[in-house]
Amino acid sequence: MLWQFMNILLFRKISPKIVFLLLLVAFTSCVEQSQKIGYQQALDTAWNALLINTSSQARENWEIADARVVQGRDVVGEFANARFGNCPGPRPPENLAIKHTDEYWYIKGIPTPATPFPMDSPTSETSPPSIPEPLLREAIFLIDIYSGNIVARSYSCVEY
Repeated sequence: MLWQFMNILLFRKISPKIVFLLLLVAFTSCVEQSQKIGYQQALDTAWNALLINTSSQARENWEIADARVVQGRDVVGEFANARFGNCPGPRPPENLAIKHTDEYWYIKGIPTPATPFPMDSPTSETSPPSIPEPLLREAIFLIDIYSGNIVARSYSCVEY
């Protein structure tokens, strides 16, 4: 393919400036494809996907239990039977195929535990604690490390 391209350039007497620009565009597109998304971008992607299924709609009510780069083969079984059961909000999109040799961000979020009411507000000793996310127990996301797209997700929700 490259040989055919070079023949066209040589026989058609295309300006060296145009050749340089074409090579620069080709190089730039290759560099962009190899850029991996970072930790913070992976967290933001996971939160944006989870937001619609949360009761509190508040990111501070969630903590990251696990965030790491994994190979697809190491986690494919975890997403084989994705759970959504009694989860609040709309059902998430179907999971995509996980490629065994690809790299992914694995993000696991859990809601913060029940928190007592603030000390400055009057409450009785029998008042229940504040439970920020009463229905979701955990949310796990697998995010493509290059595109930033969610490949798979699994939610664990309270059964009632």
